[in-house]
Amino acid sequence: MREMTDIQILAVAIGGQTVVVLIGIAGGVLYSNSRITDLKDAMNKRFDDLRDLLRSEVKRIEDRIAHTRV
Repeated sequence: MREMTDIQILAVAIGGQTVVVLIGIAGGVLYSNSRITDLKDAMNKRFDDLRDLLRSEVKRIEDRIAHTRV
């Protein structure tokens, strides 16, 4: 069995490190994407809650105005 030359060892070492870095980057992207989805869901809930609050306040004010006219 032949021994590897210095160039071959260097190529394997650099290629192996590149694969590890790319896997790390891919994992980071997937994790960030899931966190962004969680943030989007949380923001949608907050906006829905705010919309419900504003609707109830407008209705309350409309009811007060309607009762003061009578």
